[in-house]
Amino acid sequence: KKIFWISLAVKLVLAALLPLTGDEAYYWVWSQHMQLSYYDHPPFVAWLYWLGNPLQFLPGSVRWPGVLLGHATLWMWLKILEPYLTLQQRQMWLLLALFSPLVGGSGIVVTPDLPLMFFYSLSLWLYFQWQKNPHWKMSLLFGLAMGLGVSSKYMMVLFALSLLRVILMDKKLRGVFVQQLPYLIAG
Repeated sequence: KKIFWISLAVKLVLAALLPLTGDEAYYWVWSQHMQLSYYDHPPFVAWLYWLGNPLQFLPGSVRWPGVLLGHATLWMWLKILEPYLTLQQRQMWLLLALFSPLVGGSGIVVTPDLPLMFFYSLSLWLYFQWQKNPHWKMSLLFGLAMGLGVSSKYMMVLFALSLLRVILMDKKLRGVFVQQLPYLIAG
C-alpha cells in the first residue's frame, strides 16, 4: 500500500510541475468546448481535462483527474492478479509496473490511451466477475465499462471482439451471454 500511495503522490507533484505537452494542450482545448466526439478521438480525454479545469492553480494540475485514473489502472491490475500471485509477487509486479514506461512514468501524460488502459483493465476484471456471477447488474457494469472504453479510444472494440470469440466458444457462457445481451448493451 505504501508503494502505491507514495508513487501516486510523486506522480501528482510531477504532473502539477511539468508543463503540458503539445498533445495534452490539444486535448485541453477540447475540454474548453465539450462535445460528444472530436475530429479523430472519442471524448473521454476531454472529460478528464474538463474535470481538471478548476484545478488550474498550478500549470499541470489540470492533469490530476487523468493521473488518478491512470494510477487506478495499477490498482485494477492488482485486483486482476490477486487470485494468481502472492502478495510478495504482486508487490514486485507493482514495482516493475511503476518503472515501466507505459504505466509508470508516462502515467502523468494524459492522452486517450490512459483512460483506454483503465477501462480495458476494468472491463477485463468485470468480465471475470461476470463469468463467476452472470447477474444482470454485473452485465450492466460490464457493458458500461466497455462503453466507457469505447468513449476513451475506439480500439476498445477489439477487446469486445476478442471476448466475443471466447464467449461464443464456451457453451455455458454462450447461453448466459445471449440471455444477458440486452443488459450488456444497455450498460
